[in-house]
Amino acid sequence: MPEQPAWRFQKLIAPMYEVPTGHTILKGRVLTCRGAEIIANGFVEIEGATIKAIGSAADLGERGADIVETNGTIIPGMFNSHAHLAWDGVHDLAQQSIYDAAEISAYKCAGNMLISLRAGVTTVRDLGLHKTNLFAKQAVEQGIFPGPRILAVRRGDRPDGAHLLGLSRGQRPR
Repeated sequence: MPEQPAWRFQKLIAPMYEVPTGHTILKGRVLTCRGAEIIANGFVEIEGATIKAIGSAADLGERGADIVETNGTIIPGMFNSHAHLAWDGVHDLAQQSIYDAAEISAYKCAGNMLISLRAGVTTVRDLGLHKTNLFAKQAVEQGIFPGPRILAVRRGDRPDGAHLLGLSRGQRPR
């Protein structure tokens, strides 16, 4: 993989979307996504762009952070296990894969990566459209463009739907 560019995306793209988060604690009902664990009166501590801690509000103590009472449910670090980052959600996916140029798909990937991050999605399993998901993954890893972690499937083209289950050629769904 090529070396990370020295400029990264901070100078070019970050000012368009980035809002400094500082050190924040969100309080509310926390779905931990560890089995069926729910913390009825919990917190999620965020420092910068990192989830630093999750726990019960009773164990919070003094942390010197801005506290936000959400009065709602918090789901830290969501995982989207079936996505097509290059799909615009409007046009027929099959037609779009035929008629959209790879460059247009790349712009759609960029927009959908930002939407995913803003929604709290930290990991996306992208099932492909052209090969732009592979390039989107590389752009995120090299710091060229912000986005969630991307688990990229090369080609989602199995007529039996086995590609959705992550099966390789020759394997059949059970």
